[in-house]
Amino acid sequence: MIRIWGGVRDLINTLLKRDYRDTFLVLQKVTTKYPWGSDFGYLLMLNPSPSDLDGNDTLDYIEKTGITDTSEALQIDQTFVFADLEHYDALPSSGGYVRAVAQAGVARTGSTDGNVYLTKITFDLGYVDSSGNFTSKSSATATTNFNTNSTSYDLCSGQAWLSYDFDIPSGYKLALRVRLYGKVATTESGKMKLCCGRGSYDSFLEF
Repeated sequence: MIRIWGGVRDLINTLLKRDYRDTFLVLQKVTTKYPWGSDFGYLLMLNPSPSDLDGNDTLDYIEKTGITDTSEALQIDQTFVFADLEHYDALPSSGGYVRAVAQAGVARTGSTDGNVYLTKITFDLGYVDSSGNFTSKSSATATTNFNTNSTSYDLCSGQAWLSYDFDIPSGYKLALRVRLYGKVATTESGKMKLCCGRGSYDSFLEF
């Protein structure tokens, strides 16, 4: 007869029950907002929306136009909320790190053939209340230093590791804040977008 110490037995049971598949939360933009508190139209979803959702191509990105800053400045700032009907059992237990990936596009809109720069992407992982007030528990920055003088969007992705060692208080939801920073050459103007395409994994959290 084999005797197993209680602590070892508990560890074995935990390992047998654990699902080692990666969990992805995709950054998505929707027109029919999640009905919680102030309503939320920027979501972290276990699956991307259908590629033809609402027949609205503007759901595939968040765009900033008319960029004229010649030194690094915040261009896009958006928080995405995990509002999957309270199904937090879909997420791994807190602990360790998660990978945040964001795809962005930059292009020039002026006529001087100058460059437009995506200088960095900052990620904050935390939670929000029903009014949208965000609390950051972990922050990291991807330094991209990407530039282009194309008049059509050129794409660049950045990634960072975020600590996931916190609990989410009752009445709050997991959230990811993404900020894009950039600038343009003197006399140039530009535009920038954060990609969150329907039917795709342009930008995501990986647990």
